[in-house]
Amino acid sequence: MRWPNIWLSLLLVMLAGCTTNSDPFSDYPDEIKRFAVISLPAPGFSLLPTDSFALHPNLASSSLGQDGSMPGDRRLLEDSIEQSFRARGLNFYPYVSARSDFWVVYVIVLDDSSGDDQILRTYGMMPGFVTDTTTSYEKGTLIVDLVDSASQRQVWRGSVQGLVAPDLPEEVRRLRLQSAIDQMLSNLPIAAN
Repeated sequence: MRWPNIWLSLLLVMLAGCTTNSDPFSDYPDEIKRFAVISLPAPGFSLLPTDSFALHPNLASSSLGQDGSMPGDRRLLEDSIEQSFRARGLNFYPYVSARSDFWVVYVIVLDDSSGDDQILRTYGMMPGFVTDTTTSYEKGTLIVDLVDSASQRQVWRGSVQGLVAPDLPEEVRRLRLQSAIDQMLSNLPIAAN
């Protein structure tokens, strides 16, 4: 009876030494893990589960560096937006089609190009991400609008603000971007069936 307990204890000790940390952000500063999120729906607006969405290629823009290039991969951003809509069971088309009820429009604003006050004046919202002034990372803001394709009116705006960390490994950047977009789009008002 004593030997099975010893073997079980030995096995548990060995397994404990083999565990890995499942948090891909554990090796990075806490401020890399945080985001400020805000959303503003039009009064009385809610989505139907059958509504469809598409990126509008002519309405996506960015307030970027002097050379106009986008940090990171635009495709990564658009794929993350699409994945977040699909994860909520919503129909998403890569680009505008006759079937899309709403256009998805996004703007990227980097702190060097516009501060929080300018974001408030231009977009009517300020997520309010606060960071240590000694950080080596730049603050970035992603603003996503939903535009009713029939009326061409904005019906929802969401924003997520955090630190831009281009030095992170690509997979960590992808997971971080997906987490930020998921947090923002979790505030979409979707009517029950």
